[in-house]
Amino acid sequence: MLAIARLHGVLGVVFDKLPSLEQTHPEVWEKAQRCWRGQVVHSRRTRHYATETVNHFNNAGIDVLIVKGTDFADALYPVPQLRPTFDIDLLVRPDDWQRATDVLASHGYAEKTGQRPICGPTGTFGEQTWVHPLRVDIEVDLHWNMVYSPTFQGHASVDLDKLDRQNGTHMGAFRAPLSASSRLLLAAMHAICQHQFDHWRLLMDLRQACRHFQQDSQMESFMTLLKRTGTTAHVAAALQIAEHLVTDEAISAVRAGMLRSSPACSNLTIPQVMLDDAKRSLWTVSPGRRTFYRQRLRQWIFALK
Repeated sequence: MLAIARLHGVLGVVFDKLPSLEQTHPEVWEKAQRCWRGQVVHSRRTRHYATETVNHFNNAGIDVLIVKGTDFADALYPVPQLRPTFDIDLLVRPDDWQRATDVLASHGYAEKTGQRPICGPTGTFGEQTWVHPLRVDIEVDLHWNMVYSPTFQGHASVDLDKLDRQNGTHMGAFRAPLSASSRLLLAAMHAICQHQFDHWRLLMDLRQACRHFQQDSQMESFMTLLKRTGTTAHVAAALQIAEHLVTDEAISAVRAGMLRSSPACSNLTIPQVMLDDAKRSLWTVSPGRRTFYRQRLRQWIFALK
């Protein structure tokens, strides 16, 4: 269990929930603790280079947001160490894309080898990965659109100007000035469109985003955000899958609020085979691998409007 938790990025969450393991299995506990401490050290190192990279963009006059990773850790989790961060996700405006890549190149970053070209036969992908000049384990995922696949971009698009920000609030280097609605949208889209729920950290991010969402005051702005980004069906599907995979009142409450607010959400029903595919995808011991179940779920998601 602990080995799978490490692979899925939720080792800290498991430790937080099962402290009795320290007494019943001390040797296993200590080995897993060493793994977790290694993840924490890497997360702190990532934060250091995130600050450095954001400063490069700020000095160049480029508006940039740190999204997912460190932002989720600081804004959604009670202790940031519970949510490990393995790379730096930065979001810039589409018009600033070329300037942003020039800034990375000028400071020694190099495009990651082996990744697909950003421009493919189906369109332009929403992100490109760059590697730090001195540390190959530090990667920057530069985004112009948080909807990664060009196939999804045909009817869903999440760029910097579409997200809701908390006006006048500076949250620091790692906690972006984003609204709870924006974080919930990002967590849902990351889980369903980019990864099809292939590891537990995605589900924990979505759960935590739901727990920070206030139904009475934020549902109207949330539904407006979904309509503006064309992501209503995708987020509704993500919440239905999440509710199927884990029992949590916050997830159920947000989904119920969406069903009340949008007739389109009420009409969306995920076939049982797709829910089963999501469960099988989540329980793989090789997160990130394109399994048959993940591929079939991905094809179904392509058809969402």
